[in-house]
Amino acid sequence: MLVHDIVTLREHRLDYPPQLFRALTQVSEELGREMFLVGGTVRDWLLQIQPNDLDFTVECDAVHCCRLLIHALKGGTFVPLGTAEEDAGRVVWKGLTIDFSSFRAGANTISEDLSMRDFTLNALGISYSDFIDQSGSLAIIDPLNGVQDLENGILRACPNAFVSDPLRMLRGYRLWARFGFVLEEETLALIREHVSLLSRVSVERVSYEMDLIMASDRASEVIAAMAESGLLFQVIPALEEGVGLEQPPSHHLDVFEHSLAVIISVGKQKIRGKGQGLPHQDH
Repeated sequence: MLVHDIVTLREHRLDYPPQLFRALTQVSEELGREMFLVGGTVRDWLLQIQPNDLDFTVECDAVHCCRLLIHALKGGTFVPLGTAEEDAGRVVWKGLTIDFSSFRAGANTISEDLSMRDFTLNALGISYSDFIDQSGSLAIIDPLNGVQDLENGILRACPNAFVSDPLRMLRGYRLWARFGFVLEEETLALIREHVSLLSRVSVERVSYEMDLIMASDRASEVIAAMAESGLLFQVIPALEEGVGLEQPPSHHLDVFEHSLAVIISVGKQKIRGKGQGLPHQDH
């Protein structure tokens, strides 16, 4: 796994319009508190991928940061994110999205907040003030050794990740589909243990993740792995009835395998019709 040297991360500012980082610096100064680049932004930069999204976490006042940024940019559209209990928002500007979220409930530091995310490779952060300061050192905030997991191509769940949000089990397979990473054994065991919790998640959220998996070139292997863990049968319960059920001799697949092949084929056609690809970020 090829990972950027940390000192080269500042070079990614050149991938964006200079006006954006001037405005973000103005937001940081007006806010008077530290902002952190986090999650998929840091992960993708380390993988030498340019994300369209920039993810920021602040101690509080995330929506206020969005308003400040729109004012500094003299443009952009505000999109509310999360639930009524969550302080999170998005600014859409010139084809870019800049997301702000406040520390999760119960977190008092950035390390605590990062540790409450889905997978360790997304539990990464960089101080924005350090990022824009060319003279100082730049360190990655990495409370769960996510950089090492990223280097090894391992998907390891953060503590209590699946209980906090069962959709994260499905997101793990989506990350597998996108990057070809491997779910490590303890995380797989947790998925098998908590698989029934997926029933608590809305159909819309599950469908979104499944569409992204279907769009991947790794759809077949990932869907097969989902079946092995039992997660697939939480998404499509009827499939389980076809496991081991033989078809006439003209078919070399059992009913389950045949149904799976049809679902993947139809799913890919559906995604092509939508023109939907994999997202740049994982929130």
